[in-house]
Amino acid sequence: MSIRERVTEHSLPKNKRADFEKYVSQEGKKAKCSPTVPKQGANPLGGVASITNAARRVFEIKPKTEAFTQAYKKGRIGIYAVNLTKSKTLTYVIIYGHTAGRIGPKEAAAKNILIQIAHTEMEAQPKGPKVIAGDLNADPKNLPYLQDMVNDQGWTDLGAKANMWGGIPEEHTCLGHNAKDYTRNDYALANSHCLPLVKGVSVLHHEGFQVHSVLQFKLEGSKVVTAYQAPK
Repeated sequence: MSIRERVTEHSLPKNKRADFEKYVSQEGKKAKCSPTVPKQGANPLGGVASITNAARRVFEIKPKTEAFTQAYKKGRIGIYAVNLTKSKTLTYVIIYGHTAGRIGPKEAAAKNILIQIAHTEMEAQPKGPKVIAGDLNADPKNLPYLQDMVNDQGWTDLGAKANMWGGIPEEHTCLGHNAKDYTRNDYALANSHCLPLVKGVSVLHHEGFQVHSVLQFKLEGSKVVTAYQAPK
């Protein structure tokens, strides 16, 4: 059985999140939404969210590092867990990266710090299958910490290695407003415990979302688990 859940961005103000989570629950799903990035001028707000089947359930995990806690409060990151089987839990981090990472050194550096914060938090969490995913708005060459994770720390860039499961490696995921060229902005990094569970990686270009396509990866699971079990 493959696990099919959704991690995403959101732009819900605080007073709308409860209504959204209630609406999602009526559709048989369960949603968890982070705070949003503080508004700057007329720019839209953004945050991260996780939506899973209600029967399987999703839980927000209490961060173990102060840097992650502060990034969460700013709407840039979130950490969640869902049971794959009765004894195996997937822990995953979602990142909402700063824009302009390809042309702005400051923005690229900020995203690189987010990846480092996410990885440090994952290292502090119990061992097990883990994924770091999100909209990074940059190329790998702009993200040296991502490259270090992939080259030296046992993590796999699933989009870059999609051909392992019959997909297209480094397939584009984004066409920005007023942009002429497609880019690969969306990433999913799997640790060594998670990689053997991956059963497919693909990009879905016709899911009804503006700008972004859907980066889909399928994980091996079992029958629906109705109660959260913490990693051992």
